[in-house]
Amino acid sequence: MSDRTTQKIAVFGSAFNPPTRGHQDAISQLTEQGFEVWLVPSFKHAWGKEMASYEVRCEMVAAFIGDLDNPAVQLMAIEDQLQQADKPIYSMTLMEHLQRAYPAASFALAVGPDNANNFSSFHRSDELLANWPLVVVNERAPIRSTLVRARIANDEDISQWVTPAVRDVIHQHQLYQGG
Repeated sequence: MSDRTTQKIAVFGSAFNPPTRGHQDAISQLTEQGFEVWLVPSFKHAWGKEMASYEVRCEMVAAFIGDLDNPAVQLMAIEDQLQQADKPIYSMTLMEHLQRAYPAASFALAVGPDNANNFSSFHRSDELLANWPLVVVNERAPIRSTLVRARIANDEDISQWVTPAVRDVIHQHQLYQGG
């Protein structure tokens, strides 16, 4: 990892349920802008999304990063440490924690256009924007995790939608089968 005192770090939180080629394209956009990218799987989603287990999603993200083979991208599996009394973990909580842990780092919050359009619904959105820049990635590869899960449930091929190692983890754990 590079020196956090000089590196710009884009915090990219997502369910990663599973990580897709769409996530890969977003990461490419961020690294092209000079960001190191920290992928942060949601432990408990703020909007109550049903997800595969946290441990398996972290395993998928680690496999995904292995396929990307980009030293500027890393898994930051920390939301399980932020959990309090079964409450959701908000972006504000995550960003405050990271800034305290790495005070010299220059963080930005990375989101896709869907979250950018609904950003006012984020918990303490005004404070987030006041403290960290928002980096909005374009949806150039509209490959969503929902699509991948539906393809798996219909016993369809997902090779073009996820990286090979992610596909292997999905098959190993028999995820998303049967709708």
